Parts: sequence; structure tokens; C-alpha cells
Amino acid sequence: MKFSSAVLLLAAVSTQAVWRSQDPLAETSDVGLFDTNEAAKYATAEDIALSVAKDLAFDPISSPFGEEVEVEPSPVTEIAAVETPVEIPVETAVEETVVTEAGPALVEKKPKHKLADGEVKKFVVMTTSRSGSTWLGSILQSHPQILFHLHECLADEFSLKTCVEDWNVDPMLMEGQYSLQGTPMTNLLDSFYQKPKDLPWKSHIGFKWMTQQLMKKNQTNEDAAVEWLVKNDVAVVALRRENKLRKCASIYDMQERKKSGQTVHKFVSDKSQWGETKIEVPLDHWKWCLGWYDMTDGILNRVTMNPRVDAIHVYYKNLCTDTENQLQRIKEFINVPMPIKETKKSFVKIHSAKTMYDIVSNWEEIRTALLATVHADKITEFENLEEC
Repeated sequence: MKFSSAVLLLAAVSTQAVWRSQDPLAETSDVGLFDTNEAAKYATAEDIALSVAKDLAFDPISSPFGEEVEVEPSPVTEIAAVETPVEIPVETAVEETVVTEAGPALVEKKPKHKLADGEVKKFVVMTTSRSGSTWLGSILQSHPQILFHLHECLADEFSLKTCVEDWNVDPMLMEGQYSLQGTPMTNLLDSFYQKPKDLPWKSHIGFKWMTQQLMKKNQTNEDAAVEWLVKNDVAVVALRRENKLRKCASIYDMQERKKSGQTVHKFVSDKSQWGETKIEVPLDHWKWCLGWYDMTDGILNRVTMNPRVDAIHVYYKNLCTDTENQLQRIKEFINVPMPIKETKKSFVKIHSAKTMYDIVSNWEEIRTALLATVHADKITEFENLEEC
């Protein structure tokens, strides 16, 4: 597949109305790509965050444990120039996941086929909340040959509509005739992969799927998801953050940032001291949150470790400490020709201290209480586990 244009720049930003998410932990975006004819315009993640903070009033929603959770903005980053001609390379060997006692392992798999002219490679980033998916998604979206939905397509009706209509495609589903609960899940999934006619150089399309979305306590949809992934040859990037204690602290911090008027993510221009001091997290939060992750991580394991599903497992800690190599793994796995790179640092990690004692001011109290619950094993496994 070759293209004649010398250099193509793409990016645009549009602000959307605020909505009430059906998923209380959705990391949904309220900005997205729109008019691709404005090819000379682009915005950085930082620019967009500042714009959103000024212009939009987020609608607080209640989490299952009575705290407010913010509908979270997801940044749009620069899209690099594409120098052409570009040709899809010959077959590339990739990895296959097998299940071992130690967890996901990788073995050699048969090469992926060469994409035909006009063919789209489908992929999905499947993950759980607060696992680095906004960061990874912004990197993927900035790639010249990848279209990546910035909204969590299955989080709420607004995000669903945005993904169905992203990039000015001719939508497969007619407006007003589909919904999260009223339309078969597989029909919704199919609609996210429409290729825009005016972006012929885009060969890969993906979106972010939080495992609680349409699969929580729904074995029928979970089974249907596996069948759809297999039938449609969808590559699954399973983004895993093992440390559930840190994820729960991150959720609580997200809520506290909302209450104080901060954006959910801390950007490089933010010179505040947020994240440099300890936070006090109530026990009820931990009890709910750790149970939540037992459920959502369980779905992630069952779907992505199914031997029929084409999946690669990317660990948050490795993505932080060895970013270049992990992005190379993803590049080879989804078989995209040009390198996947983080061209600009947009985010600052919050609470990067070494242990839970360094993050949570009342950790000794929480630790003692949790050791007497079904979550005791998580204390010994994760409380001193560093990330990045």
C-alpha cells in the first residue's frame, strides 16, 4: 500500500457537552477528533487539558462507596508528520499468550498476514481503571497510521455515539436506533472500526475497553466478547497493572483532585505540589475498591488469557520503566509499519513514592484492618512493590 502525499499532518480538537457516565469509574474523554480537513491544526494534550479546565464544568457522579468520581478528560496529542510513500511490510512474527502457573507467558506464533489495500487491522486496549490506559491511548492516537478512539466507547451513551461517528465516517448504526443496553454488544463493537474515506493512510483502528463495561456480571457478554475477538481477528493489548493497592490509591486521589478543582491527570506544566504529600484514605474505600479490582481483573484474565484470543500482555510497571521496548512490542504485535513512540512527555506521575507508607498517611491503620479481611494477601504482595 503506497501513498503519494509528501507530508500529512492531522489533528483537531472539539469540546463536547458534559454527560453523566453509566460507568462510575470510566476514564472517559470529553474531547475528540472532528474535522480532518483542518489538517494544519493540532493541539497538545496540555493545551486541551487547559481548555477543558476553563470551558467545561464536570458533572460529579456517585461511586458505589458514596464518593464523587469525575468523568475524566483524555488528552489528544500531536500527530507526527507522515513521510510517504509508506508500504506495509511483509509478514511479521508475533507473540502468543499461553497460561502458566506463573501467569501470562509468551511463545512464538505464526506470522501475521500482510494487509491488503484498504484493509484495516482491528485492535483493542483491554484494561482496568487507573492502569495507564489514557497515557498509552494518547501515544497510540499520535501515531501517523493509527486511529484510536479517545473516548471509552462503551462507558456511556455520549461516548458510544462519539465513537460510532468518529472521524466523520458513514456510521454503520443510525442515530437514535442504537444504545448500550438495547443493541447487541457485537453490533456496537463492529461500528467502531469504520475507516474514513479521506484517511487512506490509516491502516489500524483501536479503542480502549475497560472490563467493567458491558461485561461486569454478564457472562453472556463476556463469552460474546471472546467470540467476537476471535471471529474478527482483533489484536488485544492487555494492559495490566498488578498493584491493586496503588490503583485504589489512584482512584481516591482522582476523586480528591476533582474536589479541589484539579484535572484528573497532572500535566508537565502543573507546578503544584500535588502528589508530594501523603493522602488519608478511608477504610471503606479500600474494602470496596479491592473487591472491585478482584472482579474487573478477573474479567481481564478470563478474556485475554483465553488461548483462542490473540493477546499481548503489557505491564504498567514495564511500560513506565522500559517505555521504548514495550511500545516496540506493541508495534510488532499489531503489525503497524512505523515505530510507536512517545514524542512528547505530557503527564507527571502522581504519588510515585516507594511504599504505601510513603503514599497513605493512615496506612498502618488500613493495613491492620485489611489483614483481617479476605484482602490480606494483597497487603503482603503489593504494599512494598515499587512501580515507577
